[in-house]
Amino acid sequence: MKMISGLFIFLILGALIVAAPSGVDAQNQDPLVIVLTADGPLTPAMGEYLQRGLRLAEQRQAELVVV
Repeated sequence: MKMISGLFIFLILGALIVAAPSGVDAQNQDPLVIVLTADGPLTPAMGEYLQRGLRLAEQRQAELVVV
């Protein structure tokens, strides 16, 4: 009976270790890249569009902004 209890505890601890979240998973995410399309001359409206896009990229902590 004592051996069965020990085995049961061992299995429960093993399951908890496997189910525990790890920091490695967070590092496997792809970096966020924001793409802003700018076609034509730089007008005030285009400038506002680019500013909004850059603010969004900063808020979302993007790794790269492509214009």
